[in-house]
Amino acid sequence: MRRVTPHQYAQALLELSHELPAADLPKLTKGLLKRLAERRELKLVPRIIVALEHLAADAGEVVSVHMTTARPVKQTEKIARELATALSVQRVTLTTAVDPTLVGGARLRIGDRLVDGSIHGLLSQLTS
Repeated sequence: MRRVTPHQYAQALLELSHELPAADLPKLTKGLLKRLAERRELKLVPRIIVALEHLAADAGEVVSVHMTTARPVKQTEKIARELATALSVQRVTLTTAVDPTLVGGARLRIGDRLVDGSIHGLLSQLTS
């Protein structure tokens, strides 16, 4: 079986997201997570997110990211700098919130996209 790269997943997801109505995006994301789980490739999710943002972001842009975690986050400035590098933008405006029901991991809202990398979210995707 040929391996699909994170960049290829991101490119397909981005192309499909432009063709589908906004109401279908959660179903598309759920389908991708299910496929990744079946192929035992959930570890690719962070790299797919980075690849997706590389494809979607314009150089020099400022991106707003809202991060929700199970516990308070320290070093938000460092995280913002790392996100800016990963997203290939000049600056990331990072806001944070705490939601203990996430158990672990994080939910990121990047612009109008929601990326659920929380344990709670991944388990919910697998059980539905």
